[in-house]
Amino acid sequence: MSQKEIEEFTQKLDEIIKAIIYLILEIPIEKVQKEPEHFFYSIIFKTVHTLEAVNLLSYNVLQKPFFLISCGLSMRTVISDLIIAEYLIFKSENSGNPDSELLKQIERQYFDHYQFTKRNINIYETLYGDKKEFLKVKKEFNEYEKKFLDSDGNIKSYLKKGDSIFRMIKFLASKYDKSNMQRLKIAFECYDIFSKIEHFGEKTMELISQSATQQRSKFSFETLLYSIKISLNILEILLLVFFDKKSAKLKKLSSQIEEFNKLEIPNTNSA
Repeated sequence: MSQKEIEEFTQKLDEIIKAIIYLILEIPIEKVQKEPEHFFYSIIFKTVHTLEAVNLLSYNVLQKPFFLISCGLSMRTVISDLIIAEYLIFKSENSGNPDSELLKQIERQYFDHYQFTKRNINIYETLYGDKKEFLKVKKEFNEYEKKFLDSDGNIKSYLKKGDSIFRMIKFLASKYDKSNMQRLKIAFECYDIFSKIEHFGEKTMELISQSATQQRSKFSFETLLYSIKISLNILEILLLVFFDKKSAKLKKLSSQIEEFNKLEIPNTNSA
């Protein structure tokens, strides 16, 4: 892997990132204030700017090999968000009422923040040591809670059971044909590796130390490049929520992504 190879990779990715940013800037603000557009716009926005940071770190990975740690952590988030989006699209499109099902699935994703806050609401009282401040937080939470309640004041039944990323991947794997399976397989492998960096355990330091070697390993620039390639492919799918597949700008972006995907994985056995 040479600096020249890395510069080619980062330059092409930078061009794609800029193209996506220019595209989403064209989306009218009023269009992204409602669901499901708001959900997909948020994921595209977060993903493209995360890729922007990963690209900057990637440029310096030869001089600073442990930059791969931050890249891996960032790409785990990217893959997670994109798998959620792809899962929601597939599951809703294959239901009896796609539009209604998609809105329910999005609400289930938003419900995750509610559950986390509810589990930890009493920690606020301990941390602040201030009853008035805690009551303020509790009041705000009670208002927030209302959107997830049915007419009887109970949590909406379809919100109670959420799916993990691994369960979503397993579901998609059971439904996809061979053309989609390879992308899903790469997404799973990268997510699994990056998760061992994110969640500290026995394998964490082993994987991190591999990133500084010039040998092929599970956690390497190779893994990073694979994760970016499949992320761009899923991003392209999400952009169809806002743009016609036949539009000139989306066609140009597709060509850029296709060219990027042709980049060969750098040979990590060479300097």
